[in-house]
Amino acid sequence: MKTILKFLSISLLLISCKSLNVSKFDSYSFEKTNELKAKTHQMIINSKDNFANHSTEAENLLTELNTQYVYEKGRLNNTTSIEMWEALSHNESSIVKSYIKLWKSKEKMTPYMIEESTKQCDEAFDKIILLESNKPK
Repeated sequence: MKTILKFLSISLLLISCKSLNVSKFDSYSFEKTNELKAKTHQMIINSKDNFANHSTEAENLLTELNTQYVYEKGRLNNTTSIEMWEALSHNESSIVKSYIKLWKSKEKMTPYMIEESTKQCDEAFDKIILLESNKPK
C-alpha cells in the first residue's frame, strides 16, 4: 500500500513537470524502460508456473532493473525518475522485488494476483515512460 501511495504522490509531480528542473529526454532511457516493462510483464505472466522454473529469469530481470536504476541515478536533475525507479524495483519493498519474493515463497501465483500485479507494474512503468517522454528534448 505504501508503494501505491508513493507512486500516486510521484505522479502528481508529473503534472508540474514543466516547472521542475528535470533532466533532458534520453532515448536510451525511454527505450530501455519500455523493454524492461515488457520483460517484467512477461515474468509476471510466467508466475503461473513454479518459481523454480523461472528463478534465473527473475534474477536476471532484477539485475537489469538495477542496472537501469544505476543509469538513471547517473543522470543530472533526475530525482523524480530515481524515486519512481526506487518504488518500482530498487527498494526491498518495491513492487517488483516484493512480487518476486512472494512468488518464490508461494511457488505459483494465482490468476487474480497475476492480473492485479500486471496492472500495477504496467501503470508504474507507464508513469516512468510518460515522465521521460515529457522531458525537454
